[in-house]
Amino acid sequence: MSSRFRAAVTAVVALVAVAGFTGVASALTLSISPGGAITGTSTNSNFRASGINITCTVNLIGTLVTSVDNTAGRSLGSITSGTATPCTGGSALVLANPAWNVSLTNAVPLPLSGVTSTGLTISGVGFLVDIPATALRCLYGGTIRATLTGTGGIPNRTTGITVSSQSVPLVANLSARTCPPIGTFSATFSIPTQTISG
Repeated sequence: MSSRFRAAVTAVVALVAVAGFTGVASALTLSISPGGAITGTSTNSNFRASGINITCTVNLIGTLVTSVDNTAGRSLGSITSGTATPCTGGSALVLANPAWNVSLTNAVPLPLSGVTSTGLTISGVGFLVDIPATALRCLYGGTIRATLTGTGGIPNRTTGITVSSQSVPLVANLSARTCPPIGTFSATFSIPTQTISG
C-alpha cells in the first residue's frame, strides 16, 4: 500500500469518525417544547390497600426542562405541588415538599419516529390518605414508574402519562389503627402537549 493511499484512507476514516461523533452528540440531546410550567390532571387516580380504596381527581403542578441529555436517570423536571379532590372512599393529600423528581428511566430510542412510549421514574412521591369510616390515617411514599406516551411521529408529540399499579410503601402510621404496609397507585394523566425532538 503506497504512502499516498494510506494517507487518503486515514483521512477518510478520520472524517467518518468526526461525523459519527457529531451525530451521536446531537442525538444525545432531546428538546422539549414548550416545557416550563405544567399541570397534569387525572380524573381516575386510585390508591388501594387492605381496607383502602380511594379514587380522586388529582392535579399535579410542576415544571419541565426544555432540553435534556438522552441518558437514563436524567431529570425531566419536578412536581412541586398538587391537589386530590374530589375523592370517593376517603380523602388524600398530595405531599410534594420536597418536590418529586421526574427522570428518564432509560434513554429514549432514536430516531423518535415510531416511538410511542418511554419510561419515567418519579421519586419522592408522597400521599397522605384518610379513611374516616375506619379511622385510618396513613402516609405512603417512595419511587414509582410511569409511562410517557407519544404520537410516534416526527415531530413526536406527547399524549399523556400513565401510572400502572405501582407499589407504594407505608412511610408513617398516623392513626391508632395499623395501616397496611404497602399500597398500589394507578392513574392516567393528561398534560399539555409537548413536542419532543432529538
